[in-house]
Amino acid sequence: MFIKSRFKKLRQSISHMRLTDRFLLVFLLLLLLQSTHHIFFYEQLPTGYESLDTMIRSSAATIFGYFISGAFGGESKIQKTDVLMPSVTKEETQMQAHETKLSATNEIPNPLNMPENTPLSKVQRCRIQQQILIVAGIGLFSILILFHARIFGPAHEHAIAALSQFQDFLVGSIGFLVGHARYDG
Repeated sequence: MFIKSRFKKLRQSISHMRLTDRFLLVFLLLLLLQSTHHIFFYEQLPTGYESLDTMIRSSAATIFGYFISGAFGGESKIQKTDVLMPSVTKEETQMQAHETKLSATNEIPNPLNMPENTPLSKVQRCRIQQQILIVAGIGLFSILILFHARIFGPAHEHAIAALSQFQDFLVGSIGFLVGHARYDG
């Protein structure tokens, strides 16, 4: 009964997380499982695999850092409404681009290229969710391929370049999800 109650609370808590946070949690759990496997079932692998182990540890640390930062669980920077964005003329777009070049700030750039409090339409929110699903799907596929290569033995030398590309996909996916979480409503 106690375990069932805790599991229900955990499920409820996860259901209130943003989509990006859920994917980052899955990535973190998979990376921690891989690190744990490496601790208990250590095998000497050929050169070229050290970078894979380093990437696994640094990716897990990045996600963990996100979860302990103030960015986790914060309010979305974009308001959820069904109001369509006003159309912007070509001159206004060029003026905004010129102002952006002139202002050298240390703020995180807005990947949606919109003012901070601009409401999103249903179409734009759907597009953001599709982008998150695509990037997270590629990241999950990459992590599974990398784990398979790491756990079940070394790949042939001709596969090292492809494994390196899957590492890039995974790191890029994690970076996108961490940076994009504030736009996930």
